[in-house]
Amino acid sequence: MDALLFGKKIMLFRILTILFITAGCIRPKYAPREEVNPSVEIKSCPYKLNSGKCVSLDWEVQPTEEDFGQFLIKIWRPNLADETEVLEEIKEDVTLFLWMPSMNHGSSPVTVKKIDVGTYRVNDVFFTMPGEWDIHVQLKINNEIKDQTILPFTF
Repeated sequence: MDALLFGKKIMLFRILTILFITAGCIRPKYAPREEVNPSVEIKSCPYKLNSGKCVSLDWEVQPTEEDFGQFLIKIWRPNLADETEVLEEIKEDVTLFLWMPSMNHGSSPVTVKKIDVGTYRVNDVFFTMPGEWDIHVQLKINNEIKDQTILPFTF
């Protein structure tokens, strides 16, 4: 009698195990999953590096013909759910230079200082004359450009 009861318990255990295993493989029917397409153009990304990371510029002190200016550069990726900024930790050296393409010359060197994740303060910004300028943002490793973008600016 005990052997028969033991055999039934083992059979019940096997059936329950099979049910649990197969139930774990069943996909629940929740709301349909929205696929995120990373190639979708993000409208809030003002400038893009070649890698697709976004760059934005916020003036803290506007330059004048006599005085230097200062701005913040932020390097980030958009949160694909709501396009908010997710600042990126940058491993490369962030460098900038000012260039006036119509006159084929630059300006005095700027100073770039990291102040937080993905956030850099650019000091000593001086434009030598009014006109169309390019602010070149470059990411370098051992002085080799790994990524870059150009931010047009009218002074």
